[in-house]
Amino acid sequence: MGLKIGVYLFFAVTIFFAFVEFDKTTKEIKKVDVPTIEFVSAVLQSVSKDGLKSVLNAQKVYKYKDRDEFYKSAYVTRQKQNNYIDTIYADKSVLRGDILECFDNVKVTRNDFFALKADKALYNSKSKFIEVSSKFEAVYHSNFLSGNYMSITSNSSVLVQNPHFEIEVNR
Repeated sequence: MGLKIGVYLFFAVTIFFAFVEFDKTTKEIKKVDVPTIEFVSAVLQSVSKDGLKSVLNAQKVYKYKDRDEFYKSAYVTRQKQNNYIDTIYADKSVLRGDILECFDNVKVTRNDFFALKADKALYNSKSKFIEVSSKFEAVYHSNFLSGNYMSITSNSSVLVQNPHFEIEVNR
């Protein structure tokens, strides 16, 4: 008799737990982006069949699957057709393909006729296109230029929105 009650009680408890849902306590796995390679005080050189394409000097480099991150970096590249040398300094840079995004204390120079200071800049290493989408101060052929948006193409044509341009006039 006691065995019969025990079996029925076990059966009732089993049916109860089969249809009652409890809080799911499954832990969600967070996707953590971990760098595949880390360099400290690195000098990375990009070489093509024509010669040295670009040089990057950085205090820290993190290489991920989809991007490269550089901290306290200097990026130097040369344009063959115009013989321009572009130098970009930034506290943080992110390289995805041909696009280099620079953040915090960005300084861009093109030979000796152009210098730029901004908080954020975008550089396309394939088309040699520089785009600044934040407030900037620039010196272009010894003339002062500031504004909110600026783009410079490979032939050094400049597009500026909300410009303030101070021209130095020799008398």
